Amino acid sequence: MHPLTIAAETTVRGGHPNATIATNTADTLLNLGTIDALVGDQLKINATLDQQGLIFADKGSIQLLGNTHNTGQITAINDGSVRFDRGQQAGNVDVQNGGFFSFFGGTNTVDGVVSATNGGVVQIASNLQNDGAIQINNGFLWLNGGAITGNDAVVTDSTVVFSDDQTTGSLSNVPRTNSGSGLYLGTLDNTGQTLTLTADRNTQWTLFGGSIVLGGTINSPDSTPLRLGTFGTSSTLAILDAVSVNTP
Repeated sequence: MHPLTIAAETTVRGGHPNATIATNTADTLLNLGTIDALVGDQLKINATLDQQGLIFADKGSIQLLGNTHNTGQITAINDGSVRFDRGQQAGNVDVQNGGFFSFFGGTNTVDGVVSATNGGVVQIASNLQNDGAIQINNGFLWLNGGAITGNDAVVTDSTVVFSDDQTTGSLSNVPRTNSGSGLYLGTLDNTGQTLTLTADRNTQWTLFGGSIVLGGTINSPDSTPLRLGTFGTSSTLAILDAVSVNTP
């Protein structure tokens, strides 16, 4: 029996920046209703969460810090954010209009569907086993400390952002894009290697200011462009250190 249950047609809303449901990770929470965070709301859930209802972040923040099993609906819109720390994502995640969903652990199971559209962002902050579907359409996939194994993410008219240090070999699992872009913000150790840019991976690669490529060769056999750009308000360009470039 669940010691704490949010019943169907019941809504629990975040508020104070330190608002918490079930501070003890040994507690168990069953959600059959709605947990939401609206403008400025913040909410942390430390309990083991059986999430069968709706988690909804609209300009607010919800952190799922305990072991979570989601078979319901998670939605983040309008700069709202949801953080998923561990457990199984076996339901639907919908991220839209600048919403933000972060995997800091856990798995996306065979029944799990994660979708980002219209500027929504999915962040992969640790290595993620994806046995379900990750679909980015006119949004952002941010590889920020983690990689995706298992099923490829499907990225269409979107941007894949890398912001951690990697080797050329680790880019073999870069999600394929259709009319997308690859943006690199970290350090890429390409020493003794060849990085090949091809349109079946990304239609455009941009190295932002602060990114560094070390050694090796960059090839573009099908004229996929390599661009150097600035990031935010910085005027600093990327650094190519001892790199041979064969690209338009």
